[in-house]
Amino acid sequence: MTPRETPIRWRDGARDTGDRVLADEVPVAIVVNGATVAVLLATPADLADFAIGFALTEGLVATAADAGETDVVRHTDGIEVRLSIAESGAIAARRRTITGPSGCGLCGIESLAAALPAPRRVAVFAGQRLDLGSVDAADRR
Repeated sequence: MTPRETPIRWRDGARDTGDRVLADEVPVAIVVNGATVAVLLATPADLADFAIGFALTEGLVATAADAGETDVVRHTDGIEVRLSIAESGAIAARRRTITGPSGCGLCGIESLAAALPAPRRVAVFAGQRLDLGSVDAADRR
């Protein structure tokens, strides 16, 4: 959004302007000893703690201290949280490789690049405009 643009919203049958606060959610890869264990969507805050909690709940470590060093690495397509933990058979046994039936759709994704594929181009008609009265009517159905 350029500085000159003003956000417009349609509320209670009237046009309104103003800013909205939206939650931020990005792809986060949990990488254990160099191998991606899971990619999921998360708010990009407290990610080291998030990764340690993930390792605990997935049974990759018995205690938070077992999670070892954490490193948060930001990329253009998401964030990696790297954990260095003692080698364990639990890592291979707990690797997620299935597609979830619901949720964000990232279950089974093994890289940040695969998490956000390029959007496909959608054809639009020249001069097509959105009638806000139609939007309001659709919202009331």
